[in-house]
Amino acid sequence: ASAPGLSDHLAHGRPLEELILRTPYERLRILPGGAPPPNPAELLSSNRMADLIDEIRYRYDDRYIIVDSPPPQLTAETSAMARLVDGILLVVRSGSTKREIVEDVVEKLGRDKILGVVANWVDERVFAYYGKGQYAQYGSYYQQA
Repeated sequence: ASAPGLSDHLAHGRPLEELILRTPYERLRILPGGAPPPNPAELLSSNRMADLIDEIRYRYDDRYIIVDSPPPQLTAETSAMARLVDGILLVVRSGSTKREIVEDVVEKLGRDKILGVVANWVDERVFAYYGKGQYAQYGSYYQQA
């Protein structure tokens, strides 16, 4: 069973105070997703979701709010969420995610909303190659991280 969270707030009005989890890090809080609802796209595009985003922005005005969502080509919920957030950070799997898919996502969500791209599963040999020339600083940064 999943921890109560976002779906419980949106579908049943459960107060955020009961749902937001503290972490060992002073300025990091987590709101779990909760049990999968039967109508996720409807809940995430609702006025209640917009109100929740506003409340969290007000409550945590000195922090970044990060919402993890599934790939937009797989679910309608991500497109609904994109309209409510200030910016989007795309995460792509290096060597696997096709360029056309990324271009479609950027077009669908809006180029002005995209803050950047994170490449997952990067082959370390690529950094070894760049580490031999003018890009050596990037290779050494990667190894230190």
